[in-house]
Amino acid sequence: MLHMIEVKYTQERRDEALAYFQEHGMTHYDGGLVVKGLWVSTTERTAYALVEAANPAEVDAACRPLEEFGEVEHRAVITADEL
Repeated sequence: MLHMIEVKYTQERRDEALAYFQEHGMTHYDGGLVVKGLWVSTTERTAYALVEAANPAEVDAACRPLEEFGEVEHRAVITADEL
């Protein structure tokens, strides 16, 4: 199942958050996550990751370390072809 992760980082943590994503992305997480893409907004303090995971608990675990940068949410998504 696909999940979209949204990280709204704080202004104070901006440089740290961007450096973290540039260095690590989300590729260093174990537990069955497959990273499909990582994007950073040019107009907002938000980063997005599209991941594939069989279990939402795996996504929860991967999101915990990101909470140090700000608000983190994830939700299950489908492709437009699946509508």
